[in-house]
Amino acid sequence: MREESLAVVGRAIDGDRKALEHLWRQHRGWLAAVVMAHMPNEADLEDLMQEIAVAVVKSIHKLRDTQAVRPWLRSIALNTVKTAGRRATIDRRNRLKITQDTKPAEFVNDEQDAKQKVLETLELLRDLPEHYREPLLLKAVRGLSQQHIAQVLGVPVKTVETRLRRARKMLTEQLADSADDDLVTDAFNFTQYESFNRGDQ
Repeated sequence: MREESLAVVGRAIDGDRKALEHLWRQHRGWLAAVVMAHMPNEADLEDLMQEIAVAVVKSIHKLRDTQAVRPWLRSIALNTVKTAGRRATIDRRNRLKITQDTKPAEFVNDEQDAKQKVLETLELLRDLPEHYREPLLLKAVRGLSQQHIAQVLGVPVKTVETRLRRARKMLTEQLADSADDDLVTDAFNFTQYESFNRGDQ
């Protein structure tokens, strides 16, 4: 990581709230990709990201190595997702109803259509083995370099390269079996979906 980034992490550990907010903005994009790769079908991405943000605020003082911030954040994300997976249900209906009641119908329908397309694309990705799905999402959604992905996952760069190549091949085979051309396009244009485009790399 660059020196200025390490300095931000250090200030966040020391309790600087602005530094902590900057840290979250910087990393939440790729963290969302990690969550997408592991979260249960019934979970809501935004709900999980909020839980992770709270956990980061509560635990940032426990981070001892500023250079290990990526794997530390990933471990928090995975623990949050595992907790969500153990829950019997996650109630989304009330929140969705409130959102719909406060928006004009035309905007609600457009938003639902966009989310539905993304969800359909995610269903294809969910068929990939987990260790292939996560690096592909980090690359496709956030555009992280192979080196950064290796740092996040704690594996050699060569391993990331191999997993990405195999993941792309497997996804291409799945897409070839799909008759929906729009779905094929969506699979390679994740960055158009607002929930996956927040924060810096």
